[in-house]
Amino acid sequence: MEKQVGKSDVFNKISLKEIQDKMRGYCINSFNRIYNLNYNLKVKEEGKNVDINVANMNKYKKF
Repeated sequence: MEKQVGKSDVFNKISLKEIQDKMRGYCINSFNRIYNLNYNLKVKEEGKNVDINVANMNKYKKF
């Protein structure tokens, strides 16, 4: 390739949040339309991301 573009050149925290919000809306709207329902997703909570410690990874191998 003559030119490469890094993800930080294309995305930032604000644009990724906007994309995620649009996808949440699109997915629930599509689901409701396909299954003729009227469900809503839970409101997103800030700071709910959890990193898994590498030492605890062996507990997740079962899944």
